[in-house]
Amino acid sequence: MHGINGEDGMIMSICENSKIKCVCSDMYSSSLALDKCNFKHYVKGLGGVNVVEHIQYDQSQDFNDLVINLRQNKFDYPLIIKPSRLGSSIGICVCHSEKELREKVNYSLRFDSKLLIEKKVENFKEYNIACFKDKSDLVVSK
Repeated sequence: MHGINGEDGMIMSICENSKIKCVCSDMYSSSLALDKCNFKHYVKGLGGVNVVEHIQYDQSQDFNDLVINLRQNKFDYPLIIKPSRLGSSIGICVCHSEKELREKVNYSLRFDSKLLIEKKVENFKEYNIACFKDKSDLVVSK
């Protein structure tokens, strides 16, 4: 399951409350992992994990405060703007200038009221690692 009402822990909460056995993350882990802003904050708190610099923006905030925040934190363009609580590719856009910022933020806000705005990273390696617990052993993909 992918995205809202699936990957966000909703189905797991129904299964757990109905005593239906499933093979996937529990509702708490799923809920945390789907929210990009919360997950980055959590992972950064673990220490030793590099996290791309980011700013959280909520539609209830003043847009001008976002512009000021980006300037104060020396966020250079291009930026990646992502809905925080959707799948990995829905509503994501690249913003190349401050002039484009409002348009791109408004586009992503069509998909979620909470956005993750981060510096665009070039020439990086991305790892997709699966893991599961088998009794007391943690099994990690290679």
